[in-house]
Amino acid sequence: MVIDPARSRVALAVIPALGIAALAMGLRLGARDDFNAAIVSAAPQSAGGSPLAWQLSTVANVRGVEEPVAIAAHVEASAQGRTAAAEVLTNDDGIAEFALDLGPIRPGERVGLRVTDASGGALAIGETTVLAPARAAPSRQWVAHSRQDGGLAIDVAIRGGRLGAGHAGTGWARVVDLASRAPVAADALTLLPDAGLEAALADSGCRSGFSRLSLSPTAHVVSLSIEARRGALAGAWVGALPVAPGAFTVSLADRAPEGPLTFDVIAPGAQSRAYVEVDDDAGRVFASVVPLPPHATRGAQARVTTIALKSGRYWVVVSSDPGGATAMTGATLAWPVEVGGAPSACDGADEAGLVPRGFARWTAADGRIAGRRRVEAQRRRGLFFGLGSLGVAGTLEALLIVLGARRAQAQLASLADAAEAPLLRPSRKLGAIDVVVTLLLLALGLGLLATFSLTRFG
Repeated sequence: MVIDPARSRVALAVIPALGIAALAMGLRLGARDDFNAAIVSAAPQSAGGSPLAWQLSTVANVRGVEEPVAIAAHVEASAQGRTAAAEVLTNDDGIAEFALDLGPIRPGERVGLRVTDASGGALAIGETTVLAPARAAPSRQWVAHSRQDGGLAIDVAIRGGRLGAGHAGTGWARVVDLASRAPVAADALTLLPDAGLEAALADSGCRSGFSRLSLSPTAHVVSLSIEARRGALAGAWVGALPVAPGAFTVSLADRAPEGPLTFDVIAPGAQSRAYVEVDDDAGRVFASVVPLPPHATRGAQARVTTIALKSGRYWVVVSSDPGGATAMTGATLAWPVEVGGAPSACDGADEAGLVPRGFARWTAADGRIAGRRRVEAQRRRGLFFGLGSLGVAGTLEALLIVLGARRAQAQLASLADAAEAPLLRPSRKLGAIDVVVTLLLLALGLGLLATFSLTRFG
């Protein structure tokens, strides 16, 4: 094989540079780990078989760090030969609520999901099994008292479990005759609130000894004293009322007619949005991300209208956290409402103090898993391209060095013959050992270069 010496010298200088450039390109290709993904949070279907009210969250993975991102997405679902689709736009939190009308879905059925962006790129693809309702029954929470004495025992409960500072709420006082252990209607019920609470008796003499209280805390720590009297018996109750700092409130009656439910969501201050959902005892009925425009006197407020509701008990949950309903902690509150039936002054007494323990959700599809797999596959391709190119460059460099050495030996031998100086002839020709040593030395140098590059940039 004959190679022009001048070109060989140029190739010896250029090939290492090309190898390093190819390695850098491979590492850069493998370092592209940015992707968008979607996560679908599912919830059990309501008892009435309403459309599935599920939640979509979208994230951008930038250099391995996930951040919420607003994306216009298309959601497709299929189950038992039925299909449904929804167009959604996530907000700055990367959250959107959507509904899929697939008809009644029995627990154990499979629902296929595909979420794509505006360009048709897949954000999430998956299949989930619809879970059966597994929610624990709501528990009745009585307000803890610091004093309770007399022949009449007084218990106090708050609608939804806690009050919202700066907003009117509903409480219930129950009077029990300690001798008979039976609820009784008090002849007189006196409320003695502290300076941070406005309290008034709204309705008295309701069933099971309940009386409705109108409570409006203006501070986060408030207390109330109640005195009850029935004939010769008397009783007293003193305690601090639970207040949720920063909680939203709703203007919602205890009972509403069948059909769409309309209520106002009131923010404690300048809030941009509220996450609102309606659940029944089986599952999620309705959900919406509600924008909150500023209000002249109440900070921020918006009106919400749900889908048509059938008769039964529902929970209206409002939170600043898109996942607040799952744990019912912090500033997330849930208010019971009875739909259907004739209204009365004592509506809500049966739900006095009932607080749900959270509303079930599960991850139906998670596009982050496929995104990470794509990133890892791309990283492997980049490494293969970069290290493979570096290996080819090293092999070429070794071949050129060996060929150059042999050409130099041949030229030296010709000069020695022409000068009739046999001592100047090369003592031996390059053998296999020389080629192997050259290749190993180049491999060592290229290996060190690759290791440094992977450590520094990989």
